[in-house]
Amino acid sequence: MATIVSLVSDQIAPIILGALHYKPSHMVFIRSGSEKYAQNVERICGYLKQELAFTYEEHIVDPYNFENVLAKMRGLSASFADKPFLCNITGGTKVMALAAFQAMNERGMRSFYIDTDNSRLMTFQETKVEAEPFDPRLTVDDFVNIIGATIDSEQTPWFQNDKRLAALGNLIFRHHQEWQQTNRYFHAVQRYFPTESLEVSAPFQFTDPNGKIRIRPDIVLLQELNRLNLVTNLRLKGRHVEFRYADQTAKMMLFSLGLWLEYHVYETIVRLQEQGVLHTDDLRAGVVLNWDAAQPSEHPVVNEIDVMVTKGSKLFCISCKAGDIKDTAKVLNEIELYSRRLGGIYYYPALVLVHPPNRLMRKRAELTNVKLFVLGERFPEELAAWLMGKREGKEGNR
Repeated sequence: MATIVSLVSDQIAPIILGALHYKPSHMVFIRSGSEKYAQNVERICGYLKQELAFTYEEHIVDPYNFENVLAKMRGLSASFADKPFLCNITGGTKVMALAAFQAMNERGMRSFYIDTDNSRLMTFQETKVEAEPFDPRLTVDDFVNIIGATIDSEQTPWFQNDKRLAALGNLIFRHHQEWQQTNRYFHAVQRYFPTESLEVSAPFQFTDPNGKIRIRPDIVLLQELNRLNLVTNLRLKGRHVEFRYADQTAKMMLFSLGLWLEYHVYETIVRLQEQGVLHTDDLRAGVVLNWDAAQPSEHPVVNEIDVMVTKGSKLFCISCKAGDIKDTAKVLNEIELYSRRLGGIYYYPALVLVHPPNRLMRKRAELTNVKLFVLGERFPEELAAWLMGKREGKEGNR
């Protein structure tokens, strides 16, 4: 069995994919002295040892000193001259990759590169270049486990099985303005006429305590919710309204301003797959991540990503915002940070909006490399193109 040399950087996925493809008996990691990259080696080995039996060693280099890396690689290639020996040049700095390629080429040994954008593995040996498809595919669980996080909970099974979500999503998609008005009413009634039961009895229209905002539901939407059995026993008595939330799940659905949008994005991807327009390796919704699972604490850092997709071992993370965004920088930075932390270099963040973004948001999204989508007729087509890798402009985080 072969020995693989891997150049360690922020790109964890290509090292894992190369090892899963070749199944080495021994691995050599070339890295800088940074503690960050020592941890990356631990994460790589921790994940791979669930799949493979291998030994490994580490060597420290100056990642920006060509001669230093070249000398290290020449020494390694000489010591493994009589054994199957390959080098994964996908990771590391450009200096490390060039030095490793040079040392391998001097001895006629094979280097390889994981081209995730085209789902292929490219090999280089002397003057010969070959490309072949590679089978290993990383799922959402893989990306999460690699960095030592865990999934505390997710809404995928619920999205798959609760038909009321589809009905609610379709209704709100057609009547978004009326939904915002009615959702505001649900919250106001709970705030000003609190009750622990599912029964509601409140004025049909009232103003907030400051007397500035008139609060009332959209009557047609409320009747539609009754028809969909999300509320029941709807009665209008003059200036008073009574109804009952069908159950606690229905109440939660109606109190969430943006749950319908998360479901709509998820269901759009499902439909694209059913139509044969798109193929994904994994699709999850409402994923709650515990970043501190590897080092448990009393107050772990927990965040939710609305929709997560993997395709060709690339990770796509989607945030959905149905209401007004007060802090543009915070929203964009969060989804970019979560995506990059999980995906390394192979991350693709996006934000789905109901209303067109302003110039400031477009500019900031471009700087953070977050793809913006606006709900509309072309949304499925644009989403499919993005997930299939049809990019526009430069890709700053690749």
